[in-house]
Formats: sequence, structure tokens, C-alpha cells
Amino acid sequence: MSTNQTVAAEQSLLDKVRSRGNWRVVISPLDFVKDRVPNRDDLDPIVTKNSVPIRGWHFPFLDTANISRGRVGDDWVQQDAEWSGLIEVWRIYQSGLFVDYFPLEDEWRDESMNPDDDPSWKPGKYLYYLPTVFTVTAIFEFAARLSMSPAGGPAMRVEFDVKGLKDRTLFDRNAEIRFSKEYISRKPDWHHCWKGSQLELMTRSRELAALAAQNFFRQFELDID
Repeated sequence: MSTNQTVAAEQSLLDKVRSRGNWRVVISPLDFVKDRVPNRDDLDPIVTKNSVPIRGWHFPFLDTANISRGRVGDDWVQQDAEWSGLIEVWRIYQSGLFVDYFPLEDEWRDESMNPDDDPSWKPGKYLYYLPTVFTVTAIFEFAARLSMSPAGGPAMRVEFDVKGLKDRTLFDRNAEIRFSKEYISRKPDWHHCWKGSQLELMTRSRELAALAAQNFFRQFELDID
């Protein structure tokens, strides 16, 4: 594949992710050091070693079944994945900056090899409660692990944006979870940014994730303090 074709394929996949509800995650040291990781070839092993198992997958997604496409640049490596409703594009730089785009849970169910029989489903209808909790937890856990790697620093930033929330109903397939009423987001997006020490991130990652999730669900006027 030529360079122009590679760039076009990458942009096409990003455009696809952004065309429906999606996450954008940014993790980085607060101080910028261009060659924090001196060797670009060390970047992929850093992500692989510190990835977080989550519900049968990993965050970030890893190329374990030859369904991802790896790319490299002057100071970064990237993996793109698209398979059975799973779409993800992540990149890590030698500075320690990590950026990841992926859809909301089940946002591409119409492309899944094993779609659920739910005639009411359509993109943009639901925000799934438990998968959201798992995702936020995995983000902070990965950030904590990354902070202790050569890509980390003494102070870190964990930032994410969730797009395409307006008019979604909070929902989960788990029959044990029952809401007393409908919780619907009236805002289109949600932004969260945490900055703090490496030590705090390592020792409080679960607590920080819980606080972020509480803040997120207030978008739906659900208060779980």
C-alpha cells in the first residue's frame, strides 16, 4: 500500500469512528519530552505489556488475531482495527502521548458477526451502563500502568471525550439492573480531564475511575453518589 493509500485508509477509519457515538482518550505525561522513549521500536511493546484485559478483549485493543493493521511514523506507532463491529485506532508517540479513538458499546452492532435479536436497536439510541463503567476503569488502569513505564512521567494527564450522547437512554441488558425511570442525556458530548501525580494515579486509579463515572452519569441526570 502506498503512503497516500495508507493515510487515506487511516482517515477513512477515523471518520467512520467519528460518524457515530465515540470515545477519544488522551493519556500523557504533563511535561513534554520529545524522545522520552528513545527507541520507537519500544513503543508497541510498552502498550502490549501494559494493556488491560477487559471483558474478553484488551484496552487498548491488541493485534492478537491478525485483524489489526500496524503503522509507524517518525516518532510513533499505531494500530487500527475493524472487525465484527469492533473499530479502534490508537497511536503512541515517543513523547509518551497516547491517543485512542473507539465507538461506544454496540454502536456498530449492525456490522457484528453475532448481532443480538433486538428489533428496537439503532445507532444512537442507548448508552450501556456497565460497559461504560468497565471502559472508564480500564482507561484509568491503563494510564496508571503507562505512568510507570518508560512512556510515563512524574505527573500525568488522563483526558477523554465522549461524543454523540444527545437523546441516548441509559440502559443495560443485565436484568439485575433496573432503573426507576428513563435517564436520557440532553447534552451531545461529555469531557473529563484529570491531572495529578504518578503516585496518585497508581494508588487511586479505581477511585478516580469511579469519580469520573459518577460525573459521566450526571449527563443523564442520574446521581449515584
